[in-house]
Amino acid sequence: MHEFEEAIRNLVSIVNAFRQTGTNINAAPAMPAFSYLLTPKQRERIAKICAKEGWAPTKCGGVEINASTVDHILDSRLAQGVSEEFVADILVAAYNQFSEIHVNTKYKNEENKEQAFFLNGIKKLKFGEVTWNAVAVVALENLNDAGERQLASITAYHADEAKVRKIKGLPKAKK
Repeated sequence: MHEFEEAIRNLVSIVNAFRQTGTNINAAPAMPAFSYLLTPKQRERIAKICAKEGWAPTKCGGVEINASTVDHILDSRLAQGVSEEFVADILVAAYNQFSEIHVNTKYKNEENKEQAFFLNGIKKLKFGEVTWNAVAVVALENLNDAGERQLASITAYHADEAKVRKIKGLPKAKK
């Protein structure tokens, strides 16, 4: 197992263990956090999106994945009946060197809603009898402590082919 995958799986497990005790993750002692480091191609794609959309650029080279974000993802996905392991699978697949980056058009015209999707169309996930793609939603936050724009993980989920086509701006598949 790659170190990044191991870190994600451990963080998901730790956060879920806290959830099961009823502990508010924000009140918990120091929790692990780490960053997914973008590939040069992904950094270039984000720069192009920022330029095209008129967003202030970012030189940030990674996306922080922290306990609070994982808690939110677990809350949403476990309610859909998926397992802790599947949640980790989503994160591992979404934050991947092969993931494409697309604008979140749902919030495209709203101020302070500069978001992008990390979409992995290569590694498919299986849940039940259905095949899914992993998607992570990342926001371009205004400023970090150093005064630079940063990338913040918002959520992650599994998406069917119709959702993937919508994210990519492709027409609906013909039946």
